[in-house]
Amino acid sequence: MPVEFLTDEQAASYGKFNEEPTRPELERFFFLDDEDRKLIAKRRGDHSRLGFALQMCTVRYIGRFLPDDPLDVPWAVVEYLGEQLGIEDVSCVKQYTERKPTAYEHAWEIRDAYEYHEYDDPEWGRKFRTFLHGRAWTHAEGPVALFNQAVGWLRRHRVLLPGVWVLARKVSEVRTVAEKRLHATVARAARRADEALPGDLVATLVTPEGSRFSELERLRRPPTRTTGTAFARALERVDEISAFQLGRVRLSQVPPNRLAALARYGLGSKAASLERAVKKIETWWPDMLRVAGSLVTNQVRAYDLLRMFGREGHPTPLGQAFAEYGRIAKTEHLLRMVDPVDDTYRRQMNRQLTVQESRHKLARDVCHGKRGTIHQAYRDGMEDQLGALGLVLNAIVLWTTRYIDAAVTQLRTLRTEGHEIKDEDVARLSPLKHRNLNFLGRYSFTASVPAGGDLRPLRNPDAVELDDDEDGAED
Repeated sequence: MPVEFLTDEQAASYGKFNEEPTRPELERFFFLDDEDRKLIAKRRGDHSRLGFALQMCTVRYIGRFLPDDPLDVPWAVVEYLGEQLGIEDVSCVKQYTERKPTAYEHAWEIRDAYEYHEYDDPEWGRKFRTFLHGRAWTHAEGPVALFNQAVGWLRRHRVLLPGVWVLARKVSEVRTVAEKRLHATVARAARRADEALPGDLVATLVTPEGSRFSELERLRRPPTRTTGTAFARALERVDEISAFQLGRVRLSQVPPNRLAALARYGLGSKAASLERAVKKIETWWPDMLRVAGSLVTNQVRAYDLLRMFGREGHPTPLGQAFAEYGRIAKTEHLLRMVDPVDDTYRRQMNRQLTVQESRHKLARDVCHGKRGTIHQAYRDGMEDQLGALGLVLNAIVLWTTRYIDAAVTQLRTLRTEGHEIKDEDVARLSPLKHRNLNFLGRYSFTASVPAGGDLRPLRNPDAVELDDDEDGAED
């Protein structure tokens, strides 16, 4: 199951201060009791005591230590803690991160003193998995709801929150296991009741010759008229359903809400149209493959394809087969889009659109003279401009990708100096960011290779000469 069920906003707000804590929250999570003060008093210097208190209360409030900057907190929190510690100039806390190992050492000390547990702790990892599997099995809830339940459990039991995508992957895995368990449990119950029952139920999906509906759809159709004849037919259908003796199937092990969700899914399924489509596709599948092969090898013209797909305004059998093949994908797409429980597919589409929009924005910025539009009156000129734009875009993406890779590699080698590179963060890097590029001016390009084939040395992000404004420095 895909893990991209969180929006960018949800992922960005995970394990961070998203807004200034309210007064009741300050009093609950940021009040320093006697034990807190004893531990804080072991620090030397106001900046060290205030920074230590910030980390202590941050992990209480959001369930983790801030991995990048322990001072990335609302200023009201700093002032509230400074007032309790009797520190007049709370701006001294900025000195806390001058020695980077200090924050890590303090985090470890807080973890041990208050008995927080690492996410990969064997004992607590087993307890968490037990909770998560139990929750996924007993509640028919979507992935975001289960993710929030997982966060709540970890915080209640003082287990430090992992990276957002680590937890999202675990939630997806657990939901997949629960779905497979549900289907397997129902299938086993049917076989235990009667070995022939599963086959009899599957047979109701078959559409009889000359009928528009499968037996399953016929049996579950409600009366449409309030007449005696309609009522009698409804009772006949009840007798036919009773003949299956479904009461023999023992599903007491399946949670009621799980069965309800499965029933809703079954009510929305129709077998007849899908069966007809599959038969038509199977009949014409060899010809469909030949057409696809001809398209790939450029052996067929568009005019010839149109003739094969339709004649005199009516589709040919081959054209109908292609249409049905497309409808299957379209139907699956629509069902996944409107799924009321699992919105993973919608999240994936939003993420793909975001990537595409980023590329379009880069193209508009490169072709900035006419706001990204081309106004050549002749075809050759437009083709030349589009070709040049594509070349420049590819060059930018290649250049950015190589330097991002070099930066990540260099940071991985500096792990001993306090740099932690997480795979889930690396997976979200995009080569379409371009604040560092200057699109203005005239340039001439000559083919050249850097000395020794190496990239230019990477710059220190803390260097004062770097321009951190919105437009970025010129490369």
